[in-house]
Amino acid sequence: MVADMPLDKAAFIGLWIESILYGEFHFSNSVPPSDPLDCRPGCHTIVFLSSLYLLRNSKSSLKFNPALTAVMLTVMFGFSTTHVSINFARGLAAFVSYQEMPFGASIYLKKLWALSNVMKQATYVTNVWVTFSTRMTLIYR
Repeated sequence: MVADMPLDKAAFIGLWIESILYGEFHFSNSVPPSDPLDCRPGCHTIVFLSSLYLLRNSKSSLKFNPALTAVMLTVMFGFSTTHVSINFARGLAAFVSYQEMPFGASIYLKKLWALSNVMKQATYVTNVWVTFSTRMTLIYR
């Protein structure tokens, strides 16, 4: 049952899904041993790059500012990158640094006042605010 899922398990599943959608990191046999990580873009990165490509190469007669839209897309992608990075750092801290303690990951993840959690939530709220203001600007025009 979902209500019975512990916080550390939910955080790990959320981090895994967020990482897959943002960009897939995996080990590959074709990569030389000096560079063991092979990075493949995920859905979020592909949509961002496709949007920039279409903004640059479309000959649309719509009345909008493509430069402003590209800047806002880049800002939102930057906030998403920051959110994923902070979440990944929190996961490393919870599951590596606190593995010696019983329920260490849950104890770390329950600290809502920790700077990493505050920064993660602030980044998310700022990204939502930027998205909302961008949409309102486009609707207004």
